[in-house]
Amino acid sequence: MRRAHRYGAGRIAASAGRLAGCLGMLMLSAQVAVARPAEPGEPAATGCAAMAMLPLTVAGGRTYRIGAVASGSSCAAANVTLTVRGPAGAVLLTVASAAADLPMIFGEATTPAAMTAALRRWIAQPPGRTMRDLPGWEAGRDEPAEGTRLFHPEPLISRTHYAELRKWGQPILCFLSGAAGEACYALDPKTDALTLLGTRPLLPG
Repeated sequence: MRRAHRYGAGRIAASAGRLAGCLGMLMLSAQVAVARPAEPGEPAATGCAAMAMLPLTVAGGRTYRIGAVASGSSCAAANVTLTVRGPAGAVLLTVASAAADLPMIFGEATTPAAMTAALRRWIAQPPGRTMRDLPGWEAGRDEPAEGTRLFHPEPLISRTHYAELRKWGQPILCFLSGAAGEACYALDPKTDALTLLGTRPLLPG
């Protein structure tokens, strides 16, 4: 009986050893499966990520940075964010929007490369643009206008303030903000402050 007991224990030990070996192989297979690299020809991850940046130097030699980024599950569903930074890197302005809400800029941006090009157009600024590039605001008129050149000022921008900024030749930044046109900001290089002036229509009228 004692021998039979030893024989049975040996069979049990052997079975346990085989079981442990099988479990070890299963664990190794699972590790290999997790670490397996993507095979050639497998579909790439979808998504849309793009960015653009440009420096802008104004009168007096101060340089600002205007950047924009896009991200989303697709370029059609991407969100876009524009940021203006001062010479020391401080954020002066942040504007966020869905790309679909700015079809005149992003309507054909269906790939990351096309989105990058669209972001560059969004942040582009003509060199040396100032308040004098906006129409004058004559006495007795509700808004600035010169012929077909119109401008819709913010309610807090008075005619006197507008005229002073034009007289000083204050630098301005304008960005497409929707179907209404471009939102324009006056930049004060002495304080790095950006003031929303109003909207410049894309089309006369």
